[in-house]
Amino acid sequence: MTNPSPGPAERAGRVVHLALLAGMLTVVGVLVVLRTELGGPEPATAPPLMVMRVVVLALVVGATLGLRILRATLPPLGRRDDRDAWWGRHGGKVIALWALPEGVGIAGGVLHFVTGDGLLLVLAVGWGVAMLLWHAPGRVAAE
Repeated sequence: MTNPSPGPAERAGRVVHLALLAGMLTVVGVLVVLRTELGGPEPATAPPLMVMRVVVLALVVGATLGLRILRATLPPLGRRDDRDAWWGRHGGKVIALWALPEGVGIAGGVLHFVTGDGLLLVLAVGWGVAMLLWHAPGRVAAE
């Protein structure tokens, strides 16, 4: 058995992963279009840009630490282990692992909508997409 077909729990994990990635990109896309078409808050009410950049940086750093902590609690899948049983036991932790970058990406989209700063968008969403792809279902179980 070199490449067994995924069981129901692993397939569900793949669907959830794809849904989180697609959902984040959809929400951020809508926020970018709204910002482009409608504009944002008045400059007098917009939060200071440097404060928002620090907030996004803190979110990225905090979520990176959270990912490392959560990842450390997931045992690697052994060669003879049942993949579906592994997903059944650890699926909740894996979904929490994926929710962190999704949340940071959506937060970056919201902060871009409020401030109009492209750096916030690129940093938060880029990091979120990269981490979701890095922690794809096949990699999470294998490492």
